[in-house]
Amino acid sequence: MNEKKSFFFQPLLKRFWGRMVFRYAGRNICSRNTIRVRRFYNIIGRIYDRLYTEQIADYQQAAAHLVDSYIHVEDRILDLGCGTGILTQLAATKSKLIVGLDLSLGMIQPAKKKNHGSRHIHFIVGDCRYLPLRISFDKIISSFMMVTLNRADQKLALQQIFPLLGAEGEAIFLTANEKISSQWLTDEEWNQLGKISGFQEIECEDIFDFFRIVRMCKRQESIQTENPTESVASAIGEP
Repeated sequence: MNEKKSFFFQPLLKRFWGRMVFRYAGRNICSRNTIRVRRFYNIIGRIYDRLYTEQIADYQQAAAHLVDSYIHVEDRILDLGCGTGILTQLAATKSKLIVGLDLSLGMIQPAKKKNHGSRHIHFIVGDCRYLPLRISFDKIISSFMMVTLNRADQKLALQQIFPLLGAEGEAIFLTANEKISSQWLTDEEWNQLGKISGFQEIECEDIFDFFRIVRMCKRQESIQTENPTESVASAIGEP
């Protein structure tokens, strides 16, 4: 397609996919219904990065801040709700091992294509409420995933996250603050969720106007979740 045609059709495509967004998710893309969320992201997975170009630019700035501030070279990382792998890819530049997990195969496929050939990056399809993993992590990161869950499922997810972290492990969430919309959790709500799930320290930091980073630190003996002789692919159930 030449440049003139591309310029003409781009607004039409955006309007079409805008209608699809509204149809499957209403005003809130994160409908908090697992089947609906999976269906929505399966549909838009291939064009997600192009559809949200402007938003992704802002998001990448916030994601880079998270990685630069809290990810270390020897970290083993799990990225929950990894989507097309934007945060996964950034974190992979500073980590020893990273696993990206997402509910939607439609999002995982482009993530795999972006990172084809990177031996320390793995992607699997899975549900954050029932994590099929037999491996521990130094950091478990997640961006804009918790808002897709209702309160009961948020608790379930954190209860799954907690035992997968090492003794000094951290769960780090990139989200938005409640100034943008009432759908986002407040500092108090994050604290309540973290404490209920066993985390000892919870810190909330607002960055770049409306983004928020929430850190939940584990300060107790970790549970052995892996077999030292088992391969990473086997431990995470990678096909």
